[in-house]
Amino acid sequence: MPTRLRARAVRAILTGGFALALVAGLAGCAPLGPGATLRVLAGESTVSGAVAGDGTRVDPGDLIEVSGSGAIVELQWPDGSFTRLGEGTRFVVGASGARGTLETGTAWNSLVPGSTFAIATSDGSARGGAGSVFALSCAAECRGVVAEGAVTLEDGESASAPATFLLGSGDVQPAGWDAIYADPFALANSERDEAAGLPQTTAAWAAQDPALGSLGGVFEGPASAGAQSCTGWAEECARVQANIFGAPPSDYAFSISCDGTLPCATDLEVTINGADGSKRTAVFPLAFDGTVYTSSTTFGDGTYCTFPDGRTEGTWTNGGTLTVTPTDAEVRDGAFVVTAVSIASENWLRMVEATTDPSCAEFEYEWSSSKSRAMTLTGAAADAPDPLAVDAGADDPRPVSGPARPSVLSGLKSPVDAIPTIEQWALIGATILVCVLVLAFPGYLLSRVVSDRLEASVERRAARHPARRVPNGFLRFLSVVFGLIVASVITAAVDPSFGAPLVASFANPGDLGSAFSAIALDLAGWRLVGTAFAAFVVFVLLGALVVRIASRRIAPGATMHLQFRWASVLVLIAGVVVSRLFDLSPGIIFGLVAGWVIVDSLPVAARGRLALVGAVFALIVGAAAWAGYAIFATLAAAAPGDLVLVTASELLSALTIEAVSTLPLALLPFAALDGGVLRRWRLPAWIVVYALALALFILVMVAVPGSWVEVQGDAIVWLIGFGTFTVLALSIWGVHAALQRRRTARVAPEAPME
Repeated sequence: MPTRLRARAVRAILTGGFALALVAGLAGCAPLGPGATLRVLAGESTVSGAVAGDGTRVDPGDLIEVSGSGAIVELQWPDGSFTRLGEGTRFVVGASGARGTLETGTAWNSLVPGSTFAIATSDGSARGGAGSVFALSCAAECRGVVAEGAVTLEDGESASAPATFLLGSGDVQPAGWDAIYADPFALANSERDEAAGLPQTTAAWAAQDPALGSLGGVFEGPASAGAQSCTGWAEECARVQANIFGAPPSDYAFSISCDGTLPCATDLEVTINGADGSKRTAVFPLAFDGTVYTSSTTFGDGTYCTFPDGRTEGTWTNGGTLTVTPTDAEVRDGAFVVTAVSIASENWLRMVEATTDPSCAEFEYEWSSSKSRAMTLTGAAADAPDPLAVDAGADDPRPVSGPARPSVLSGLKSPVDAIPTIEQWALIGATILVCVLVLAFPGYLLSRVVSDRLEASVERRAARHPARRVPNGFLRFLSVVFGLIVASVITAAVDPSFGAPLVASFANPGDLGSAFSAIALDLAGWRLVGTAFAAFVVFVLLGALVVRIASRRIAPGATMHLQFRWASVLVLIAGVVVSRLFDLSPGIIFGLVAGWVIVDSLPVAARGRLALVGAVFALIVGAAAWAGYAIFATLAAAAPGDLVLVTASELLSALTIEAVSTLPLALLPFAALDGGVLRRWRLPAWIVVYALALALFILVMVAVPGSWVEVQGDAIVWLIGFGTFTVLALSIWGVHAALQRRRTARVAPEAPME
């Protein structure tokens, strides 16, 4: 291969990878978000004011409102995670960085292994760790519970299950069963998680400390053991002792109360039986510290003596503390129930201000008593809540276990969901213009710098090694096959569930063996690898056929060979990382991984026509595969668990993404890319095709907001980043141009003297 041609080929590989890195950020030209599929399981729901039904697509900026008694609306995220919204909830689907904002109501979030995301509120945000389960409830304030895994709060505080937290204050407390599952909404969600193939968090409670069990119902036990002390008025001390220690034991009934928010509260109602047959009832709100329930109450205080003339003297206070320690618990009817407790109480009457009048002082007394009592639950727990009267997932269309588990590729929008409004078309047009200004032109200048430097380096290397051997066709073919396999495995990592055990093992290297075993048994993950490989092969082979047919007419006799672009592997990894960090769905995962290289030098016109053929081919494949995906995705949703339909829909999704992601890459106006060739041949043709490519890319891959006002937040961050890139590219190009001029000036011959 001639030196110049070899330099151009190497430059094409590396610049193509560099272009993919740029287009991985193209979606940032408009606010991004994962979007979700909405299911109305009970009650009613509206999306941005329109009545919603099963299968409604929701995108960033959509306002979801839930109404109806016992309502549950489920958001199915592309990675297999769920967010379920309860009655009276207002939830705005979010862009990158947060899956949404809970304005009011309750949101239950179940994350698959490997997936992390945040939910925002007016009091701050909470980010669930991989595989975590947490709920948020916002009324006057926003509280949360962690049922599984760990959650990181906005202030950096961490809450590990089981725990409760108050957003905005950093207050994190251990949580018992009642703090999470006393609310029927929470218990029903746990059962739905199990039906969907996620771990049922309630199942792990049998091994928990009894202190974390559900404390509800009536408890009975033998009379209390204890002691008392009384000094002062002897007659009253005798009466108190007889009334406290001679009376029948008090009755203890625990109750769980929920007011529509989490966590729920636990109260103790004590019926105090007097020796004279009298009864007095007192209710004690209990605070839980992870081990015991406690209550401290002042029963009464006031003036000790009031004389007939209105004069008063002395004050007193009467109070007590109560400590309830669960000592045994078991699973009953799906709930972890406390079956035995130890109750310790202390009561007192104290003089706060002593009396001085003898007629009052002789009646002064102070007493204290302490009692302890072992008690057991009588019958069933009285206040154990029943799940909501709905079938927990019998009609769930998203099985998340087994080889038919949908991956992020099933999260691709359908063409119907992507139809823009007039205002969205205006936003798309502005986005294309901004992307051209902040990416294409500065990228072209930066490409010139890289190309010049790389070409000089390759030419120097070729001069040192003039007889470097070129691989034969069979070795090139093996290189392409192996490269496509590697690229397919990397592509599968865009799904959070694939490779999640390996990521988790980084924190505990001892689990590395079990992590590889779990990955090896992940049939759905390997199906995703096969789907990605098939998409690569189909796209490359179809492209080869089209280019060959076109080249016979445009450039007869041109020599071609297939080549894998190994530099793109690093960029594929970067694309997967970006997709996972910013919740892009289905993710920027494909690009210029392989293609046909024309070895012979061709005129610009011939190369331009071939570039146009390749661009039109990608446009047609992308549009056709997208239409086919819409059909098969609908069929797959109607037949959950059908391996053939899920595989077919995701193969078409992968082909769509392959074509759509390739277009903005290949058509960038870099010298070594098709876009550069097309621009030099016919500038108007390049403008039209590039605009169509970006428009299709945005329609398929980007969640376009509904109005100009919504272009804020994450979009501003992206635009700042692109502005920085523009300034950096112009600066590098300016320095490079200045050095080139200086070098040219040094080697230029001096003008002859007159």
